[in-house]
Amino acid sequence: MDRPKIICHILQSVDGNIDGDFFTVPEIGSAYREFSRIREEFACDAVISGATTAAEIYRGGFIGILPQASERWPRTNWKAASAEKYAVVIDGTGSVRWESGNVERRGEKLHVIAVLQENASDAYISHLCKAGISYIFAGKDGLDLPLAARKLKELFGIESMLLSGGGVVDWSFLQAGLIDEISLVVPPVIDGGVRLPSAFDDSPLAVGHAPVALKLADVQRLEGDALWLRYVST
Repeated sequence: MDRPKIICHILQSVDGNIDGDFFTVPEIGSAYREFSRIREEFACDAVISGATTAAEIYRGGFIGILPQASERWPRTNWKAASAEKYAVVIDGTGSVRWESGNVERRGEKLHVIAVLQENASDAYISHLCKAGISYIFAGKDGLDLPLAARKLKELFGIESMLLSGGGVVDWSFLQAGLIDEISLVVPPVIDGGVRLPSAFDDSPLAVGHAPVALKLADVQRLEGDALWLRYVST
């Protein structure tokens, strides 16, 4: 395969939410521990997230308006560093603020790779270079996720990636035919919240909108009555 294997690993309530008040109830504890254990066992080379998720979990927020760059940057890929683990951020035109090319998540040290469109501003590319962020270009006015996946394997040697959304990015990868496995941990909790993100949310990033049929590969009952469902594409 000319791209990394991609596993979408999700913790969601019975009613399909991936965010909400259900994270505060005691019953979520054992399911979250199992979710984290499974994540570690996958031992992927990289974790993928969208810009909104990255701005939150890596605590950089959004960069806002940048001063005009003094130079024109070529739209060529840049590898700032090699690492054992990578944080791949899908960030089209460039919006996440970074202090450093190295971040930490759940005790793991990760080197950041931004996936950009060619219409990202010179000012933002300059920001990435100053912070020591690697970046690749995949598409001119829209993101070409299959191209991004191929470049991540070719340039960084990434063999497997864990997709951890949110739902907009998850759906975009699914519609592009890039998800090899969906790993879904469901604790026995219903959230009941409305207008909350789900595991897969339609997005203008997606190449289309079509239902996707899956094959159930395995189901296990976990500690605390959570279920672990594993699906593969048909």
